[in-house]
Amino acid sequence: MPEAKPLNEQQRLFTAEPGKILVYGNRKSEQVLVDVSTPDLMELAVFWLFNYLHSEWHAYIDLDRAAEDDPIEVEMAELRAEIGKSVSKAVAVALQERLSVLGLAPKQGRAKQAALYVKAKTGDTKAMAQLLFLRRRNEYEEFSMETLQHVNGAGNLCGPRAAAPEPNESISIPGAAVNEEAAIGEVAA
Repeated sequence: MPEAKPLNEQQRLFTAEPGKILVYGNRKSEQVLVDVSTPDLMELAVFWLFNYLHSEWHAYIDLDRAAEDDPIEVEMAELRAEIGKSVSKAVAVALQERLSVLGLAPKQGRAKQAALYVKAKTGDTKAMAQLLFLRRRNEYEEFSMETLQHVNGAGNLCGPRAAAPEPNESISIPGAAVNEEAAIGEVAA
């Protein structure tokens, strides 16, 4: 029997496991915990987080503008024109150096993100997950997946020494519930 291929970082992150939760929050909002312990819950959580970041934080405005001219490409075209017109060798060399620096400027996978964003806007949760993964280090887009050990009454993760809720105690997490019909309606709109 062939050996199973190990999961990459993205696959591990978005693999549902018992007790696994998505933790989202930023410096301007309360922390939200979302149950992602089953594949269906994981899919709903990805759908919710993508749409929340899109509607509440306008996190993808750079991708909405991706069709506009890339400022680096515009500057590079202008430099190429100036190099051709330059009468001074020193000026031409300086312009060529700037052109080289711009040519090495990282584009941070902008084209890939733009393509994923187009798919994600149609409701493709696989594209949403890939986009969330690629952008997870951006401010307001940071999230993590944790194993739920204890949750206190405020909906925050507790350390191992913190008091855990009683076994059947109900804990509500404001904003964490995902209404599937409402969420699907948001994408269709």
